[in-house]
Amino acid sequence: MEKPPYTFRSIMKFSVKNVEKKHPKLDNIAKLTLEFDAEIPHGSSSLVLVDPAFLPFGGPIKHLERLEQLQAQDIDHIDAFCEIVDQLNPKNARIEIWMNNGNDEITIFCKKIDGLPNRAEAIK
Repeated sequence: MEKPPYTFRSIMKFSVKNVEKKHPKLDNIAKLTLEFDAEIPHGSSSLVLVDPAFLPFGGPIKHLERLEQLQAQDIDHIDAFCEIVDQLNPKNARIEIWMNNGNDEITIFCKKIDGLPNRAEAIK
């Protein structure tokens, strides 16, 4: 069963900070770092997406360019779902970036997300 997402609201700053490719001549991305400031939970977050895959599936560079052009004021909230380690029904982690226009989102699936706060700390 999927746990509720980590939700980051009132985004004040957003940027793509680090893109590590699997091979310099290929578009396959090994790690992608998103940095943002949110009011809820308060503070800065730096999330590292391991082996990200963008939806709709296609060339990652096209989707990465869209992500890099995002401004904090365009984002309503960000949901981060942890991977599910289950032999019968495993699921990859994912980030959903929801736009202020109400019906647009960017979904990025990945093997795992590094940098998510501890659940107990996130509730405070």
